Amino acid sequence: MVNIQILYNMAEAASKQANDARQGERYKTYRTYVEEYNHLLALTLELCGAEVDEYLKPIDVRTMPIPDPDYMVELLSLAALRLTELVGYLEPKTL
Repeated sequence: MVNIQILYNMAEAASKQANDARQGERYKTYRTYVEEYNHLLALTLELCGAEVDEYLKPIDVRTMPIPDPDYMVELLSLAALRLTELVGYLEPKTL
């Protein structure tokens, strides 16, 4: 099982990478960051319980068609934002 500090470090690294991908216009990488967010969110739910559901929700792209470039931009931006929010949620718990 992952402890809260390791989970925070993982989320912080993923958030930085997703934001770098967004700024570098590497939009086709959106699925990597959506999947990483969902994975880290599931681990956070295991560690922190149901309170996480009040603040953070998974991103579901399984049923969506292959996105056009504009949609990839939106999904990458959403993943970067949600990863940043996850870092913000976890940070006080590491103190």
